[in-house]
Amino acid sequence: MLKKKVKFINELKKSGGFDKKLMHAVNGIERENFFDPLFIDSVYSFEPLFIGCGETGDDPATLLRMIRFMGLNKKSRVLEIGTGSGYSTAVIASLAHEVMTIELHDELARKAKSTLSREGFRNIKHFTGDGTLYENLDGFEDFDAAIIFAGCITRPLNVLDTLRADGLAVFPMGHPAQQQIAVFRNIQSPVPEHALECIKFHELCLYPSIRGAYGWEDQVDGYFID
Repeated sequence: MLKKKVKFINELKKSGGFDKKLMHAVNGIERENFFDPLFIDSVYSFEPLFIGCGETGDDPATLLRMIRFMGLNKKSRVLEIGTGSGYSTAVIASLAHEVMTIELHDELARKAKSTLSREGFRNIKHFTGDGTLYENLDGFEDFDAAIIFAGCITRPLNVLDTLRADGLAVFPMGHPAQQQIAVFRNIQSPVPEHALECIKFHELCLYPSIRGAYGWEDQVDGYFID
């Protein structure tokens, strides 16, 4: 398993764009502890793995690219939408001061919380529910960064509203067949047209829809995939 992990880390380094701090965090996490032993032979590959509740984990290279864009440090407070297996949460928690993570599926949330606790993480607060609903985000504010691991067809305004001034949000944005990694900066400006400058698009990615108003699965008048 160690040889597979070393190869995995080396392949990430060769792909470029990952700094030493992020690679150090990845190297310190035993990825196999976050997935079913059934997938032990694939856990250090770049293929998405099933995690239960009809969901799959993310391609680790894309996941890490998204985390990289947040530019985290040991003072960062982070909001994560989509705990999943807890692997992404572990990487973020290794880089940040505090993580508040929200998972739609109660079963996945409980399993991830147990795993993260067992792995020694103490700077994570866990929540269950739809992380895009205003009422579920009541009291969530002044985050240095937010990240969403699900595709959005429009800007997730309720999540963006939790950011402090100059805070960053990273999320996949686009159509069902393909999205791009979007990076939003919470620019505080009285000039409305400056809003056009606060979101930039980067690498292509492919994620399932976020549930609710910002995705396409639940849209009656837009894309409907269910």
